[in-house]
Amino acid sequence: MTADAELRELIESFLGVRIRSLRAEPSPYATLFPAEIVSLELDDGRQLSLFAKHLGSEQSDHPEKQCRDREVRVYRDLFRDAALPVPAFVGSRWDARTERHDLFLEYVDGWNLKYHGVERWVDAARALGRLHAYFAGSELLDHPALLRFDQPALVEGARRALLSVRLAYPGLVGRLRAVVTRYEAGIDLIAAQPVTLVHNGCSPKNVLADGSRIRIVDWELAGVGCGLVDLMHLRHGLDEAGGEAMFTAYCEAVAGTDLLSPPGERVPLVAACELERLLHKFWRSRFWNTPATGVAGWLGEAEQHAERL
Repeated sequence: MTADAELRELIESFLGVRIRSLRAEPSPYATLFPAEIVSLELDDGRQLSLFAKHLGSEQSDHPEKQCRDREVRVYRDLFRDAALPVPAFVGSRWDARTERHDLFLEYVDGWNLKYHGVERWVDAARALGRLHAYFAGSELLDHPALLRFDQPALVEGARRALLSVRLAYPGLVGRLRAVVTRYEAGIDLIAAQPVTLVHNGCSPKNVLADGSRIRIVDWELAGVGCGLVDLMHLRHGLDEAGGEAMFTAYCEAVAGTDLLSPPGERVPLVAACELERLLHKFWRSRFWNTPATGVAGWLGEAEQHAERL
């Protein structure tokens, strides 16, 4: 059986329909893992496109990427509701020949938020809030594939950030150590929040806008934690007015859940979540070969957030 014939048979088993023709092309949006866009013509004449992602051993030394099929399990087991702002799950398989998990999803023909105006960023914040509200208090959060962003994990994240900066940018580690000392109160605040499903990397590049729809993609680091950390990742880079509009839309979407902290806690909680976002960047800085000037710029931002704690 040819590779195309095997792929056709596999997708037919997922969809429960016959395929008249199939064409698979490398996706221009593939990043860490190989990916393809699979264009189908069904026997009834309908046209359909799927996104095929091939999850392998890339970055297998990453401490949060030891569960190689996490993204498959999140789509298969957690994203069952078609109303969630994620691509629809079509099917998956383990391919012993390539030693990869093949994940087949709805293809979203849209641009990420970086190429849209602020109104679509606000829509994305609202969609993220709806997703967080859906999973707040859900028994689905007990899923064993999910990472746990509890107090020990937050403490470990700060330790890793300090280690990276000490090794690669020793002249800056003193400033970061002072920030982390202030952040200890922020760890307690984040860890005390009600939890939900979090993306753990919900940057604008991982949110696609397709017409009126918003789809959040790349769930390989999904976990359980404070939803506001996701929002801080998502709104980073907007001006103050845009960021406030996103925050308002998010709060409206999670209203009625216990995810909203009391108003008096929100300023320090947002500051703590911003620091959590930055500490991840400090940790990865030496692997990304970030220039010292860039790390120093992040430090200036971190010091401002630390003052608000």
